[in-house]
Amino acid sequence: MVISESGQNSSFGTLARLLQRLPSYLSDIRRHPRWAAILLLGRFVPARDVARGIAALAKPAAVIPETTADALSPMKISEAVTELRDAGICTGLTLPRTTVAAIRDFAETTACYGNLDRRQPFLASEHAAAEQRYDRRILVAHFLDRTLDCPAVREVAQNRWLHSVATGYFRAAPTLLDTRLWWSFPTSTPDQSELAIASQDAFHFDLDDWKQLKFFFYITDVDMEAGPHRFVRGSHARRPLSHQFSMFVGRSDEEITRVYGTRAIQTLTGPAGSGFAEDPFGYHTGTRVQRGRRLILEVSYGISNMTMKPGSH
Repeated sequence: MVISESGQNSSFGTLARLLQRLPSYLSDIRRHPRWAAILLLGRFVPARDVARGIAALAKPAAVIPETTADALSPMKISEAVTELRDAGICTGLTLPRTTVAAIRDFAETTACYGNLDRRQPFLASEHAAAEQRYDRRILVAHFLDRTLDCPAVREVAQNRWLHSVATGYFRAAPTLLDTRLWWSFPTSTPDQSELAIASQDAFHFDLDDWKQLKFFFYITDVDMEAGPHRFVRGSHARRPLSHQFSMFVGRSDEEITRVYGTRAIQTLTGPAGSGFAEDPFGYHTGTRVQRGRRLILEVSYGISNMTMKPGSH
């Protein structure tokens, strides 16, 4: 995986994103009333630290082995955990070629859902036709509850190395929150609200749990024009009070640069199979796909027993 600095400017449709997802937030609160506390207090660093400490007492972590437990990464568990605590991100993960091929084959032959709408199923190869059929732009398409129909995805989600890194990072027994697989497509002149809803070119942080760790794997080659992921190193732990007291989770490129500096903003590219771990409380974003299509797998761990619905954030 290649890491490069980027200072690309983008405007972030925070209000559009909030209004679009308000029904989803209300639905999630009805299903999991405790999530209301995360939504209100999870943006405060001290509150998150207290919640993690409580989880460590309630669900103490098992002893973490010092050696690698899997071929996904050459790093020791402790090395990966240290890098995550320092920077909020850890790169250098790699999926086996056979796993990548199996997931890619599944994604090419199984219908995905445009813009998280189950009324808009289509095959990835039919993206242009789907935009015409449904008369709307489709930047992203998720597999939702079909994701775990793929045996190779289930194998990655059950990987012990990932589980051990999450355990070490949380200092508590982790819970598998979600496994997602989705396509990102190039499309003609999307507006800023569409990009924000698709989490593209829009720095934001996640509030799915008090403490969370996500593992991402590129299933297609990703270069600078294929929608690389961006992350702000250190932003998982260092957050201005003005950001913590804001109800918005998004920030413009200009503000991110002013607070953290251009050197903290990293863009991740790499061949199919490349992976990285990330604390999604740090500012991050996907970028707009300019050509081809990007397929990415995400495995998410948390410290609560709340499982948010696929693709809700």
